[in-house]
Amino acid sequence: MHEATLSKSLSVVHNKKSIVKLVADNVVYVRYHENSVLEPEDLDEAYDAIMKLTQGQDFKVISELTKYSTVSTNGRRRAEQIKFHPVAEAIIFESLAQRLLLKFYTMIRRNQHPFKIFVTYDDAFKWIKEI
Repeated sequence: MHEATLSKSLSVVHNKKSIVKLVADNVVYVRYHENSVLEPEDLDEAYDAIMKLTQGQDFKVISELTKYSTVSTNGRRRAEQIKFHPVAEAIIFESLAQRLLLKFYTMIRRNQHPFKIFVTYDDAFKWIKEI
């Protein structure tokens, strides 16, 4: 298992396939590396980093799957199992195909929190700060 590296400032965690940052009060940004196929353990690492950075407090999350990143079938199953309860969630996808797939996925899985898909970080951050 890959050991996460926590920065000295306690605001950034570097995982095997992601970087998790506290970018504002109670706002966490998760950026998955390009060309990554995310497996269950990668999602667990990101979730653990979020919990570490937010210290159990309420949080909002912005996740970005970069170019050519995807989640494996087992990863999607794991995502369903994780008890993930952000106040709000924004997801950034560069690819139209990724956005269409996620829109379909969210039609069959209802979130209990505000959720929106974006193309840019700036738009996602602006929206999530208003929540």
